Formats: sequence, C-alpha cells, structure tokens
Amino acid sequence: MSALKAGFATATPQNAGEPYFVLIEGFLASRFISMYYSLLLLLVQRNVGRRVAVILLTAKPRARYYAASRIYGFFFPVTMVNPEEFLDENDRAHVRSEAAALKKTVSTPGDLFALCYKGIHIGRDVSYAYIRNKLIGTVDAINSEVMQVLEQAVQNYVIADKVINRWKPEFLLITDNCYELFAPYFYGCLLRKIPVGLTVCFASGTGKVGGRLYTSLADVQGVVRRYTFSFDENTWATLQQSYGPESDAVVEKYLQMRFSGNDLTYNGYYHRDTNRLAGPQLEQALGLAEGDGRKKILIAAHLLWDDPGYEGLYPDYEIWIKDTLQIIRSNANVIWILKAHPSEKHMGAVKTVEHVVRDVFGDAVPEHIRFLPGDTHINTYSLIDFVDAVVTVRGTIGYEAACKGKPVVTAGHGPYSGLGFATEFATQDEYRHHLLHIHQLPSGITSKQIRSARMGLYGYFVLKTPVSPVLLRGEDVAAYASLGLDELLADPTLNSFAHRLISKTRGDFLSSTC
Repeated sequence: MSALKAGFATATPQNAGEPYFVLIEGFLASRFISMYYSLLLLLVQRNVGRRVAVILLTAKPRARYYAASRIYGFFFPVTMVNPEEFLDENDRAHVRSEAAALKKTVSTPGDLFALCYKGIHIGRDVSYAYIRNKLIGTVDAINSEVMQVLEQAVQNYVIADKVINRWKPEFLLITDNCYELFAPYFYGCLLRKIPVGLTVCFASGTGKVGGRLYTSLADVQGVVRRYTFSFDENTWATLQQSYGPESDAVVEKYLQMRFSGNDLTYNGYYHRDTNRLAGPQLEQALGLAEGDGRKKILIAAHLLWDDPGYEGLYPDYEIWIKDTLQIIRSNANVIWILKAHPSEKHMGAVKTVEHVVRDVFGDAVPEHIRFLPGDTHINTYSLIDFVDAVVTVRGTIGYEAACKGKPVVTAGHGPYSGLGFATEFATQDEYRHHLLHIHQLPSGITSKQIRSARMGLYGYFVLKTPVSPVLLRGEDVAAYASLGLDELLADPTLNSFAHRLISKTRGDFLSSTC
C-alpha cells in the first residue's frame, strides 16, 4: 500500500490548509471497516484537496482499537478518543444533574420508551440498550440497571456534544444509529446539520457495502423507511422507472441462491443446513392431520433483543408476540405456525420466543397453534410454500413471501413499508381485527403486488448492496499490499460513495453503475 499512499500524497498539496476532520465511530474495531473507510477517505482527500485527519471514537478494551487504528494511521493523522476519558468533573456533575431530572419522569417502561432529551427520542435507544445488554425481550420494570443505562445515555450525549464542538467534523462515519452508544453521535451531528454516513458492511469476502447519507434530522424524523438497510423515495422512484426483464432475472437468480442457503447477505446462510420439505412431509413434521383444510399462517418472529431501527405498533418484539398469541388463541379457524428466528441459535438469547410462548400458554398450547424453535431443521422457504400468508413486524421474509405470491401482514414500519404489497396498520386494534378475520380474506396477492415486492427485493438485496471490486480482497490487510492508485480510482462503488460524502447530498449509497 506504500505506492497507494505515495500516489495520493502526490495528488494532495502539502499546504492544503486546515485539516479536513472526519469523525469515525470505531466501537466495532473491525479491520475490514477500517480498511473500507480508509480507502473511502483517500478518495475524499484527493477530491477536496485537503488533508484528512481522523478523529476515532474508541472504547474498552483498548487493544482492539489500537490494532484497527493502525490502518487509519498508515494514511492519515489519527486522534483516538476514548469517550469515558473525555469528561472532566464539571461534565460529570452536569451528567448527574441531567440524568437525575430525567429519572424523576420515569416510573414505568412506557414512560422510559417515550422519553425525550434535547429533542431526541432517546427512550427507545435506552430501552433497547438494556434489552440487548441482557439479551432479553422487554423492559419489565424500571430498576437500577435500567437507570444506569439511562445515565450512560445522557453521558454519551454530553460527550458527543464536546467531541463534535471541539473538532467540527465535515461528516461522521458510523455503523449504527441505535442504542445508547451510537445514537448520541448520530443525532448530535444531525442536530448541527453535519452529514452522517450510516454504513453497512456485509460478509467481508463479498465486497458488498452500502448505507445512506443523512444530512439533517428531517432525513430521520417522520420518515417511514428511515433505517440504512431500507431505501429512500429517490431510490424507489429509480427502481420503478428502470426495473425491467434483466432486473427481474437477477431477482429470480438471487431468490434461488437465497432459498438454497448460499447467500451471505442478511444471514441467508442460516438456511444452509435445514431440510426442504413438501406439503405432506410438513404436515407430518408439524403434527397436522392430513388434508386439514384450514388456512395455515406463518408468524415469523424476530430476535427479541435486536433493535429494529424503525417505529412499530408495539414497543418491542416480546410485547408484539404476547399480544399476537393472545389474539390468535381465539381464532381456531386457522393453523398458526409461530417460528423463532434462527439468530436465536446463531447469536444467542437469554429470553427466547419459546419462553414467551410458555409465558402466555404455560404447557397448554392450543391445538391450532404450532411452535418451531430457532434451531428447527425445517427450511423457512418450505414453510413459505406451505402456508397461505406470513405475519411479521418487518422481517426480510416479507419480501421473500410476497415474491412467491403470499400475502404479508406487518405490525410495524420496515424496509418495505409503503411499497404496496404488505398489509399495514395504523393501530394495534386494526392489526388484531385483521388476525381475527384473516381466514375470511382472499388468498394470494395481485400480480402488481408481486412485481412491487420483486422491485423492492431488487432494491434491498441488490441495489443497496453494491460490490466494491477493491474490497473483494476481504479483511486481510496483507491482501491490499499490491493495491495501486489506478485500481482504486477505477472502483465505481467507492468513488460513488466518496462523491456523495463530498457533495453532502442526502440519499442512499449506490454504485455509480446502478
């Protein structure tokens, strides 16, 4: 990489004025992300004609962060900021005072979830930070641990203010905007109209990257498909205009790859070791009477502790599942199949969907309800073929099911909200009424809805996951030793991303070839 460094040094004037400060969230301490950001910033530096200086946010333990920072340090001057070491006694007293005032307003989980601070809805981030720390499903009661997370969130907002005000970065690069750790920097920058590149990295061997550039709070607040994994209205408009037979062929090929468990995007490989079963085999595996004429509905649960990044009809996934189970126990006109998310097996959980089922039914699960754990051997796509409809909050299964012509029922905003193929609701009561009468509704969806789903899937799985030829090298730093200036300048994805950062134009990160 010495030649690469030298080439960019030659292209950037030595007397390039004030440093071009870039704030980077380094909490994940990933070598691949460090290389990705470094190459992106080299392109930014070349185009703005100023020396990039990296302000790298770190955390404990420090060893990992030093390893990751060495990649940045090879190209740029780096200032490492450990947030917890950044406060003085006056700051800490201010944190205690602010936190104490907020704590007085919180006596129930509902109070916490609705909590706002400095115009930002921090309650959901505090709630999900607590849920994620404990790997559980909900905040049952307000206790000292919850209050500790709340105070930590306030502290992080105070730290973010100090960091941002001190360096006044041109933009922030960050990998998440949820939880009490990431949100303060995301919203702190947007409050000051400092652009934020919320980035996505997939399995490093794929070279796939993506994300979205946000330029103000207006790009988040009140926006339905606001999370980085989804696509904005401009991308959707582009899809509607450009989607044709070639795109549809890509979707078909992608679906076959994903259904076979050979897709590394969005955990598609989870399905690799499961069994594809036909109708009679599924009836037997589920303990159903042969030829039972009732509709079969799949309820695709989520990993309980994972923050969705969108608004929902329910504060969290556990509350959604409990309410859904209470509703469907009254509708025996349907065979309901509740399936836990495979991430329970792959990522772990203290509170699982099976625990929630026991909370509601004990050992007496109604005969018309079946439960499949996260480690079930039954392939999800066999279930999609078998059932008449799918219920989820916002899972990617919504795309997959609708592409197969199955109705999709949602209980919250998600990546396909507003695209026209899923049934959406404004209130919990509307959702409950739909489940109680779902057996009376027509089967299937229209060809227009199927096309909308396929366009959406193309945007979500293909357009929003462009491949960087340079990053196909993966996370091994040594693999970049031979990388030259010409090759990096020819990378359409990284150059497109860099252009959006420099121009500070809000919108999705897409390859220039898209």
